[in-house]
Amino acid sequence: MPIDQHEVPQLLKFQDITRNTERDMVNRPAQVIIKNSFGLLSPSLLTLHQMCKEIAAQKYSVRFIQVRRGVRSYARPIAQTLRFFRCVRHVLKVRALDERYTFGPYLNTVREAFKEHRLQIEPFEFRGPDTWENDRGMTHAEIFNVLVDHVAKIFSTKTFREDLRSQERNANRNEIAGLLLEAKAFEDERQCLVLTMHFGYDEQHRSRATLQQLQQDRKRFFNNRRSNEVLREIVKYIWTVEHGDETGLHLSVIFICHLCARSESGLAEFIGSYWNKLTAEKGAWWPSNVERIISDKKYIYIRCSGLVDRDDEEKRKALRMTIRFTAQKNLFLKLVGDTRFKQFGTSALLPNRQSPSHDVVVSSNMGTA
Repeated sequence: MPIDQHEVPQLLKFQDITRNTERDMVNRPAQVIIKNSFGLLSPSLLTLHQMCKEIAAQKYSVRFIQVRRGVRSYARPIAQTLRFFRCVRHVLKVRALDERYTFGPYLNTVREAFKEHRLQIEPFEFRGPDTWENDRGMTHAEIFNVLVDHVAKIFSTKTFREDLRSQERNANRNEIAGLLLEAKAFEDERQCLVLTMHFGYDEQHRSRATLQQLQQDRKRFFNNRRSNEVLREIVKYIWTVEHGDETGLHLSVIFICHLCARSESGLAEFIGSYWNKLTAEKGAWWPSNVERIISDKKYIYIRCSGLVDRDDEEKRKALRMTIRFTAQKNLFLKLVGDTRFKQFGTSALLPNRQSPSHDVVVSSNMGTA
């Protein structure tokens, strides 16, 4: 189902967890560390998304109006316009909407407006709303209004509506595929071991990592489950491609596993070590240590990994939420890349004791292993 507006802040925080945390490879026991880029982009994306929704609902609810005071006039913001203006000023200054990522339909309209009015090409920086810009012959409040009008114009186009519907359909199909896997796993097993892990490349090699390389390593990793006794303990899995400013390209994977002699940490260590071996020791891996992030950032996020019982509704609800956010997050932010390289995929929907030979393709942005 589509993401509700009240869920957007938590989904963007979830993106930070999957993109901007990493394993401390030096200290033992290994800890997950929060990177400097954690939390830098998500507040701006959230505010921009809120601005776009306001414009889509009522174009003239976001703008400055000219008010006279004596012989002078000044720009007065309507409702939350000043907050949105400051956000646009910050986003433009730090180039948060650059070409490293593609954005969901709503956020992409802001970047298109920047391009149309050459705000990312020419040296321009928003200052105060009443600041006069000689080169453009208008105040910065008026420039902001022009951007809002351009965003509203895009919203009214057939192309935007079709793009929005298409991306929402794909995200919903991905979510359904993931939730079906979760339901099937606990239909066949009373208890499962759930791991949430990330697989990327070490600092020495991550700057040269490509989507093609990550795809090849992913295919080899999952194909080798057939010949590796421990990897065969993986019942089902859901993967997605992530990219962090400091963590680089990596896979975020939810594993649902058989109960085995290995502990949660022991199985994770084996799987991570196998990834490093498969990548000729160029790889890096880390678990998703949500408890650390909760204590440091006060994020509301329930642990969904570890031993999960069929009747443990709290953990299963948390697991389903994680699957849902994994499937839906690309509506807000995703990688730039050749469309041949998929960014989301799942294992096939087969009985737990049967080893799947391929990943299932549910929608156009899902992957095959």
